[in-house]
Amino acid sequence: PLRARGALRLPPLPPGGRPGGRYRPALPPAELPESQTMHEIARRMNVDFLLRSGTTDLPSLDWLLGSVFMSTALDFDWSADDLALDFGAHIGSFALPLVRRFGCRAACFEPDADSLRMARATATLNGLDDRVMFSGCGIGGADGTVRLYESDENWGHTIVEGGGEWNRLTGRSTEIRVLSLASALALAGPARRRFVKVNIEGAEFAMFEQASVDTLRQVACFVGEIHHDLGRPDFESCRAVLEAAGFTVVLHPFSELRPLLVAHRHDG
Repeated sequence: PLRARGALRLPPLPPGGRPGGRYRPALPPAELPESQTMHEIARRMNVDFLLRSGTTDLPSLDWLLGSVFMSTALDFDWSADDLALDFGAHIGSFALPLVRRFGCRAACFEPDADSLRMARATATLNGLDDRVMFSGCGIGGADGTVRLYESDENWGHTIVEGGGEWNRLTGRSTEIRVLSLASALALAGPARRRFVKVNIEGAEFAMFEQASVDTLRQVACFVGEIHHDLGRPDFESCRAVLEAAGFTVVLHPFSELRPLLVAHRHDG
């Protein structure tokens, strides 16, 4: 029989042998030393997501797919020349289903290395990796390096020292590279239209406030979670720059300190 180059060649089964007979392990899997289920796969929107077992991966995936982020994206008139940019991509929950459904391209920015590996693995598992760019950079107001403070869950890491009620920190941090909106758009490459999802745990205020009108006009639609508990007490300065760039800005109630942004450019 054909086998992959370099594949392990097992000795033949004895006459009448069967898989699980001669090669059955001496102990049940649960009793093997250091045996633990580390990952699982869940299918959502025709994408098989690789998840870390016993973590927030599955609840956060289901929340995002049921959110105004995804409903707004599904109403967008996508083409293969459009680009979905996912700032704070986590495990690829937002961008990868869009690539699968619409054949668009995507750029996933996620500074947490383990979450980024999960997103890459899911893209490869589903044959989407030729349509997706991955970056380990965070997003902020200007290019540079900052400390990323680790959350006690596998999402919610933030550049805001001290965190907050929904961003409980472990005390550990890592130096990461951050990009401005202009630099992130340039790295992701040209597109007919760009749809940007932002969930960057308080860094969104600087991203919007320090972006030029010309940079903002490169985007057709923004969706994102606004973290008043980690940043500004209101969104008015960001609203002003978005409206100056031709966006209609709507903040949907989600929680008292975390409304959800939907901003469409008038001619987008």
